[in-house]
Amino acid sequence: MNGFTYSQLPPYDTWEAMSAGALEIWREYQAIVKPEEISRIALRYINALAIPLPVQNFDDYLTHAPQVPKELPQSLASFLNRVLIHDQENKDIAQVTQMLEGEASDGKAINILFDIDVFHPCQLKSATEEQIFSVLQRLREFKNKAFFGFLEEKILEPYA
Repeated sequence: MNGFTYSQLPPYDTWEAMSAGALEIWREYQAIVKPEEISRIALRYINALAIPLPVQNFDDYLTHAPQVPKELPQSLASFLNRVLIHDQENKDIAQVTQMLEGEASDGKAINILFDIDVFHPCQLKSATEEQIFSVLQRLREFKNKAFFGFLEEKILEPYA
């Protein structure tokens, strides 16, 4: 009753197809629940990315890889990195999380969780679909900048 979420699992389609599906469900939600205020508009993308073993250097895959002091063993068992980026102009926020989840079941790679939650905190008493989807489009652009800004091309090659 106090929130609307639309999730898409694989196989993934285009942004246009996904947003059209979300709009259809949003209209149903709005007709039934009649929300009085919108307090957060958001997009969240959770990716599981594989890095083949052995990993020589995380910098080949992540633009902001974990750093271990040189005097310590360089073998990582786990890491968690979370940053919040505030877009002052639009009042949007991106929370970017990178986490080493462990070895893949086949033992040939390690899995990196790459979670991008971009959102616009707001207090909209009334908003048109066009206004909401305009914010979503802006958030999608912010998400894309974060996605390609935090990942090196080498980690994306298997998915191209």
